[in-house]
Amino acid sequence: MPEVADGVARLGGLYLAAILDQHGRIARVAVAEERPPALRPSGEAGQRAGTALERWPMDPSAPAALPRAPAPTPFQARLREALLAIPIGETRTYGALARQLGSSARAVGAACRANPLPLLVPCHRVVAADGPGGYAGQRTGLRARFKAWLLEQERRHADSHLRAP
Repeated sequence: MPEVADGVARLGGLYLAAILDQHGRIARVAVAEERPPALRPSGEAGQRAGTALERWPMDPSAPAALPRAPAPTPFQARLREALLAIPIGETRTYGALARQLGSSARAVGAACRANPLPLLVPCHRVVAADGPGGYAGQRTGLRARFKAWLLEQERRHADSHLRAP
């Protein structure tokens, strides 16, 4: 049975679908090339999630206020805190986050790849030492281009706010 989404937005050529838990928190954001086949009637929480995701290109901080389900593991909870602390328009390397968390770059990469809340928990802001790195387990293709698009949108947003009077 296909997964049903509570709020959907199309960004950078992909669909992002927010899936809520029984408490109305976002448990997962599915990233797909095609629109999810079935949408359950969205309540207020689902509508807020869809709207915040749609607003992301104009305001990358919009999804930050959405309620998130707890991280699945203690390490992912620590990584989530570190990712949320990276300012919009900036990046960190897998190695730098690993040193900050007392872990390895591979562990950070694996946890970013397993991040159930892309965009809400900005794993796209983590890059390789020699380039952008992967996104959702892909180093090339549509998802890698999506990561590049996200980073470019955030850079533009940050630059426009630095120049604003």
